[in-house]
Parts: sequence; structure tokens; C-alpha cells
Amino acid sequence: MAHAVQMAHPGTAGITPALPHPTSQLDWRAKIWLKTMDSIGWPKVSDSSVAEARRDLRLLLQTTSIWRPVKRVQEVTIPGPHGPIAMRIYTPLVPRAGALLVWFHGGGFVVGDLETADPTCRSLAERSGATVISVDYRLSPENHFSAGVDDAYAATLWAFAHARALGCDPARVAIGGDSAGGTLTALVAQRLKVVLTAGRAH
Repeated sequence: MAHAVQMAHPGTAGITPALPHPTSQLDWRAKIWLKTMDSIGWPKVSDSSVAEARRDLRLLLQTTSIWRPVKRVQEVTIPGPHGPIAMRIYTPLVPRAGALLVWFHGGGFVVGDLETADPTCRSLAERSGATVISVDYRLSPENHFSAGVDDAYAATLWAFAHARALGCDPARVAIGGDSAGGTLTALVAQRLKVVLTAGRAH
């Protein structure tokens, strides 16, 4: 059995050093943001219901985000393993090199949707020149976590299959996401690797 050993200076035996505050390593701008939100009494997610947390996030991003123009925004729905999957496709003003990015929003797998991801996807399209597909994957607690992963995977396969129709290069398809979306990105990449490796083996 392994035992944890704590070294202590003379006279401090048995005294556990205080842990740093969770926000102590944050960028100063993030600290100011959090203090401002606290001072105005913005509801904490831990004190909100799922519906309230989703509503509050939409309101927060609508009132604080910078809106960036793109050439075109399309609303599409594709079939998925658990039912239809809503997606939003952003075509940049100046497309570059046929790149296509499939984007999974953050939100702890519970909050977030196409609306909360809109500012980020507009910025990504405008700054990179890539066409961006935003995926409205299934969330908890209404759905099992794996349903969101399945949706993300299905959306990625759809992007590969329809890249040329979107004016993009199938060899330049990328996937990405923030927070929970980053986790989905990793899981989809692993699944793709397994499928491609199995295909080569045959």
C-alpha cells in the first residue's frame, strides 16, 4: 500500500499548507471579469437549474460578445444515430485554401448551443478564412454523455462527405472545440483513428 509523505519544517509538523485560491493563477483580465460578475450579482451556475443556466449563458454572450460579419450563415439538419442533428455553417467573407472546421461548443456537456457558439464561430471563420460548421450536439441531463459524442462523430463524417459541396477540400477538414467541446474533439479524433486503422488492416 502506498503512503503519502508530507515533509514539514521544524515547528510546523501536522500543519497542512493552505491551498491557493482557485482563481489565483488566472489572467488579470479574467479576475476582473469574475469580480465584476460577482459585484453585479450575476447568478452562479451552482445555484441555478439547468434551464436557468442555459438561459443565463445565452443572455451573457448576447450582451458581451462582438458580432463579426461573414459571407453566409446556413442552418442545416442532418440525420444522426439518436435523431436529427442541427448545425450552422459559416462561410467567411474571404475563404482561404478550402479549409473546413467542425466546431463543438463548450458548456460542461450541459449548457451551450448554436446561439452561444455563434460569436466564436463567426470570429473563427473571419480570422482563419475557414468555413466553420457549428454542431448542436445532444446535452445532459436529457441525454447520456455518449449521445453527444455520437452526434459529434456523425457531424464530422458528414463534413468529410460534403466538404466539396461546401467549396472545401476534404483533405483540409479539421475538428475543434472549447472546454467540453475540446473533450469531444479528442474523443472523435480517437474514434476516427480506430476506424481508419481498422480500415487499413483490411
